[in-house]
Amino acid sequence: MRRLFFSLINLVIAIFFIFIGLFSIFIPWSNAVQMGLIEFILHDALVISLFGFTFLVIAFAMIVDFAIHARRKYYYVKSQNDVVAVDEAIIQNYLSTYWKEMFPAHNVACQLKIKDNHIHIYADLPHQPVDVQPIIIEQVKSDLQKQFRSSLGPEVSFSLSASFAHE
Repeated sequence: MRRLFFSLINLVIAIFFIFIGLFSIFIPWSNAVQMGLIEFILHDALVISLFGFTFLVIAFAMIVDFAIHARRKYYYVKSQNDVVAVDEAIIQNYLSTYWKEMFPAHNVACQLKIKDNHIHIYADLPHQPVDVQPIIIEQVKSDLQKQFRSSLGPEVSFSLSASFAHE
């Protein structure tokens, strides 16, 4: 739903800039366009106000969307008496260190998402022979499970989606 809303806003903004760009090109070259613009401004103040209101609503929606999705996300570790919030950046740092150790000659692109206190890891791993790929995936899962359990607790919940680059 968020992607649809964001895509629609981008489409409206793109169409707006195309319209303004084309209109701006024609203003200096056409007396009819100049007169039409002057007439429009003089006689259709309500329409201009509605355009302004619409653009303010779109801008406000974009700011709200940015504010909602710019918040930090946390993984919550439950202990006997307390709940500790672990910042997403700390987990991302664990992953960056791990990828550098596992594939020192490659830069592994990795995306981390925390949703409903579940860690989702998406990684683009360097090219490996097809017969070795399942072994590497199992090793990565095992290593991350150990690392997360030692730092986040025994009940850590994560999933790994990995793809290997083609040669």
